[in-house]
Amino acid sequence: PPVGLRPPRKGTPAAEVESWGIGEGEKAPGVIENTVLRALSLRKCEELELETEARTYLITLYPIPEEAYVNVYGYDISSRKEIEKKLHIREKQHAVLDRLGRMALTCISLQALMDESTWLIASTLEVESCKILELLPDGRTSPTDRISQYSSRARSTISRNVKWLKKPWKK
Repeated sequence: PPVGLRPPRKGTPAAEVESWGIGEGEKAPGVIENTVLRALSLRKCEELELETEARTYLITLYPIPEEAYVNVYGYDISSRKEIEKKLHIREKQHAVLDRLGRMALTCISLQALMDESTWLIASTLEVESCKILELLPDGRTSPTDRISQYSSRARSTISRNVKWLKKPWKK
């Protein structure tokens, strides 16, 4: 039989369920229906993450096979997901800093180091271009005095004649 939703108990928030665009007695979304059926057939708890426009929920389904239904519990994990995203960004930043440090120790040419650094920074930040400018003693920079520039359209021209002692950051 198709899986439908029962209205929540009085006093419990139903705004998120309503945001899925389904009402009482209507068929549940496919991902929920499949997970409910799997929980019932395997007779074990199942979990899934559901994203709404603004929140992320961990949905845990506890089967009651004798009665052919599941109890559904939802937990707002939006803040956890945001922290995981920030942690991933930090890990990526540390990996790039490690790579830049290794490059600095093995590069023969400062220009080659700057060219590779601009590419690495641009790709890490997921931007199309990046520049490294020389800071003059008076605190100003000049666009014509750039040390290195990267553009995603010109990547093939960077590092043509780069000389490295070795490339320990490449695995």
